[in-house]
Amino acid sequence: MIKSNFALISFFLAVQTLFAGNDGFRFSLKLENNTDTVCYLAHYYGDKTYLDDTAFVQKNGSFVFEADTLLPEGMYIIAGQNKSRLLEFFVDNDKQQYSFAADKNNLLESLQVKKSEGNRLFYEYINYINSRQKDANPIRDKMQAFKDSGEKDSLAFYEKQMEQVNKEVASFTKEFLSKNKEHLSMRFLQAQQEIEIPEIPVLENGRKDSTFQYRYFRAHFFDYLPLDDEALLRSPVYHKKLNQYIEKMVVHVPDSVITASEWIINQAKNNKETYRYTVWFLTNFAERSQVMGMDKAFVHLADHYFATGEMDFWVHDQVKKNIVERATTLRPLLLGKPAPDLIMLDTAMRPVSLYSVRADYTILFFWDTDCGFCKRETPKLKKFYEEQKDSLNIEVFGICADTSMQIMKNYIHEKKLEWINVNGPRSLTGNYHDAYDVHSTPVMYVLDKEKNIVAKRILTDQIVEFIPRHRRQKLK
Repeated sequence: MIKSNFALISFFLAVQTLFAGNDGFRFSLKLENNTDTVCYLAHYYGDKTYLDDTAFVQKNGSFVFEADTLLPEGMYIIAGQNKSRLLEFFVDNDKQQYSFAADKNNLLESLQVKKSEGNRLFYEYINYINSRQKDANPIRDKMQAFKDSGEKDSLAFYEKQMEQVNKEVASFTKEFLSKNKEHLSMRFLQAQQEIEIPEIPVLENGRKDSTFQYRYFRAHFFDYLPLDDEALLRSPVYHKKLNQYIEKMVVHVPDSVITASEWIINQAKNNKETYRYTVWFLTNFAERSQVMGMDKAFVHLADHYFATGEMDFWVHDQVKKNIVERATTLRPLLLGKPAPDLIMLDTAMRPVSLYSVRADYTILFFWDTDCGFCKRETPKLKKFYEEQKDSLNIEVFGICADTSMQIMKNYIHEKKLEWINVNGPRSLTGNYHDAYDVHSTPVMYVLDKEKNIVAKRILTDQIVEFIPRHRRQKLK
């Protein structure tokens, strides 16, 4: 289904400029066996689709989309009235006057393309792949049957047949794309081809390099997809490959993500559209990541591309303001940073400072008496605290969010919470919500002996494993 989100991404400027042209664009689609009375023209941008035009059926059964401007290069969609895709095609920066005709009941095989060699070749290739898929299906069925029955000789026979089909398809594809590489549709197909990895080299010790394939694949991942190709940004392949690279090819630790992000942005910076998209994509990835400490990558990108004014031309003021403010909140809370001090009143109405706690590890526990999740988490933390307090030299600095001191006291007494208990609203150091980015409960931070942040936003099950592991690493 084509997405019905026709609002522009808030990150981008409100209007995308169309290229001026004398003839404009005109796309016609004539469908046999069609009952739709309206069709939509839309385009890809990253992982989203956006509406461009609407056409109503004419007497001859055709739908016509036209305007006196040229469209940006990219992959476009004609969708039916239920918003299901009927046709995907490519718009080059040439004379944009294409016509398509097909039987809706057998669209791919019956499709006729006029005045667009790139689209004609695209569907020629799609039909070839479909035909070879039909050849491969019975071979695949035989392979599965002999695999299940354990008949190795018969299985080997059909595996060779499948290997031959794959070789023929690979050979055809390589030659086909090479002969027609001037067309956008061929660049799109090329961008989806797998990287050919050379034979694994042998090291001086006589062993094969076990990491060679990964390193080669990562280094050449974008060989077939130039990251400054704006036309491919307006196709599904750009976002897909970008997302695959950052999710699968990059180790999810902040410094690795920062290095990879800078490399990607550098590859994309020659085109303003790909530049701003990659900056936005990577910033969004870092902010949304659930990996502890990844906010370092977010702060880095916010500082380098938003706070500096680098992205002012391409981003709404409010979006920029939100990103910069978020980075400002997170910067003092990055892993390794000294934790902001908290001075709050305990149950005896005496001020207690976080920095007065003497322990190898201090667990900050932000909780509330009415929080259901806190009620499940508190017994776990209590058990860990009682069992490991002395052996690990840990202390809990519990910050209750309840404004009622009496309710807080009653809860502490009922649950027998013998760690340090203070009341968050009764603070001598300002609003803890802002200082520790706490807007819901429970939230936990782990501090080392010097009160540096070594873990955050993890719960007891993770803390039970984290502190002993961190302690062992420090002793090495």
